[in-house]
Amino acid sequence: MRDFLKTVNEQIVVFDGGMGATLEMVDLTEADYGGRSEPP
Repeated sequence: MRDFLKTVNEQIVVFDGGMGATLEMVDLTEADYGGRSEPP
């Protein structure tokens, strides 16, 4: 578990499968992800 938390704090981690489906139900916005709305 420590390795997982260390990785999450150091880089972007993409969840797939059931977690991804759960996140879809939350209806997150681009701001929730903290990313840009358009490429540079």
